[in-house]
Amino acid sequence: MRRPHRPTGKPRGGGQRLPIRATNPIIVKLCKEIDRRGISVISVERGSGVSHKAISNWRRGLRVGNLANVEAVLNYLGLDLVVKEMGK
Repeated sequence: MRRPHRPTGKPRGGGQRLPIRATNPIIVKLCKEIDRRGISVISVERGSGVSHKAISNWRRGLRVGNLANVEAVLNYLGLDLVVKEMGK
């Protein structure tokens, strides 16, 4: 049986952000942009279709997202993934 939610004035889950431990520069940029905008990972999940657990794993450096999922989150944030030739 679930306990009824009792509002405490604090966001559920403590509302604290995990430190960014990712080493991939695209994932680091993505996480910093989420933080800068103050968007919750749940909101990103709802808007992009990528699970909040996957995004949290990227942030913690446990996984690097596949290209389709990274692009979905970037598009939700209004960002594009651009490929260019090296040295140009």
